[in-house]
Amino acid sequence: MAIDFPASPSLGETATYSNGSFVTWNGNSWRLITSSTYGTASLNFGFTVSQEESTTTTVVTNGNTKSNSLIVINSLTSSNHQSVEDFLLEDIQYEIGDKIEGTGFTIYAYAPMGTWGEYNIEYKIIN
Repeated sequence: MAIDFPASPSLGETATYSNGSFVTWNGNSWRLITSSTYGTASLNFGFTVSQEESTTTTVVTNGNTKSNSLIVINSLTSSNHQSVEDFLLEDIQYEIGDKIEGTGFTIYAYAPMGTWGEYNIEYKIIN
């Protein structure tokens, strides 16, 4: 099955074949993604209810991390936030940083309108 590749792809942009395999643009060429790993982590914003912006940092240890890994985050429910809608309503945004080969990465989370408590997330490392 052919993929209609964009003429000017962005770094890290991915495309999916109908069989479920992925390719990603590395800045020079399209690269087949050969493996993926799943895991879970928690984003803990503390227990003070705030209407001002809230931030938290979570360090994830996972030996499958590579410096060029694509890391995708999905929200899950937790004890204080019973629905995925809380994650969406709080407009929680995240950035992945500090990817260390064979060690792990850092999730920097931000809620511009404020939030509290712990959110469980699932991550997928795509190599």
